[in-house]
Amino acid sequence: NYIRNKNFDFRVRFLFFQNNVGPYVIKNSLSKISKSDFLLFFDSDDIMNEGMVQKMFDSNRHNTFVKPMYVEFSQPSDKTTWTEGTNGKFGEGVFLIKKELFLSMNGFEGWKVAADSDFMGRLYKTNLNILHTQRVLFHRRNHENSLTIHPDTNLSSRTRGEYHFLS
Repeated sequence: NYIRNKNFDFRVRFLFFQNNVGPYVIKNSLSKISKSDFLLFFDSDDIMNEGMVQKMFDSNRHNTFVKPMYVEFSQPSDKTTWTEGTNGKFGEGVFLIKKELFLSMNGFEGWKVAADSDFMGRLYKTNLNILHTQRVLFHRRNHENSLTIHPDTNLSSRTRGEYHFLS
């Protein structure tokens, strides 16, 4: 109802999926209909630093793939310690890629978890020029509902083990 009762910029489109098919099937579906030459994958529970998208596009001029550096946080009050420094990590699920490359690699597997890790493994085997940003560009939220923490899907779960074997 919130969406139905608001006016949005003509460039904004809303797509609804009747069934919960997981994030990777959604990302694959949206990638196919995107009109952009580039795709930026970003999770809804993470927070972008100001200018993240522009910095990634600026970095992409000589690269087919850009991975942004991040730092983790648990509580919104952690914002007081946020910086755009250089002491961060690189994950698997947030990245900028040429759409043509993503589609030529058949996108993500339709798994519930770990399909981004599988995709990264395939991407690294291509020996393409991959840029890792020199500065923190987003903040990755740790929370109790995360699939990375849930007993059925955490990093040591049977589900991830099976996906790792397939990968």
